[in-house]
Amino acid sequence: MIQFRRCELLVLQGIQLNAYQRCGRRGTPSIPDGLAYRSVCPQHRAELARLRAAGLAERLRWAEVEGVRP
Repeated sequence: MIQFRRCELLVLQGIQLNAYQRCGRRGTPSIPDGLAYRSVCPQHRAELARLRAAGLAERLRWAEVEGVRP
């Protein structure tokens, strides 16, 4: 059974790009983060893979972890 949650990635919003907002699209708990997993939508899962490959994963901002295991 697949659990659907809301994407936890925080994205820049507004014209000045100085505030973050949770994506909130439907996603699955699929990105390991310590002992828990982050829920990420399909669009951001692809972007996250590109950022990790470029060595920029530490720049990502997340909403509070939900402690969900896939």
